[in-house]
Amino acid sequence: MADPNTAIIYGWAEQLGRPPAIPSSLKEPRNVAKFVDFVDRNVFANSKFWEFNTMERQKFFEDIAERTKIHLSDIKDYNQRINVTLRLWASCLSAAKTMRRTYVIANPDGSLQEEAYTPQMRQGTFKVIESIANKDEIYRLGVEAAPLFIKEVRGQEIFTDGIPSDSIVMKHMPNE
Repeated sequence: MADPNTAIIYGWAEQLGRPPAIPSSLKEPRNVAKFVDFVDRNVFANSKFWEFNTMERQKFFEDIAERTKIHLSDIKDYNQRINVTLRLWASCLSAAKTMRRTYVIANPDGSLQEEAYTPQMRQGTFKVIESIANKDEIYRLGVEAAPLFIKEVRGQEIFTDGIPSDSIVMKHMPNE
């Protein structure tokens, strides 16, 4: 995963243990895309997870559990709701960010700089994403929903050069 936030979030999910079976609320990829958008805008927005201490992380988990209750009402267990939310966000955002035209890097002086993704970069990143998705069905749902998240929910352009046509991320590619 290229983004430190998505790597941290997935690591936290792994620490919470295996996720539950796929709940019925997540069977439809568009629901996953809309859920990730809600979480990204309302719960995770502008967070720098590498700066969280243990107390801040616990407060963040409590916030996730409470704010996702209505969206994941079929997951009654507090920790499982957090686990699923973390996995979906990390996977969908990892795939979505890799399908952008550019990525942002931080310079030593703190300024930000945009660089273009190359097909080789996308190919390499998706190898990592798919290896995780092949072992984690909740993560896989987020990856599969990424094109819907980008195009239908966020109204942004998708760049697929370098992504194999049989990639799981291509499963729900919206029509242009």
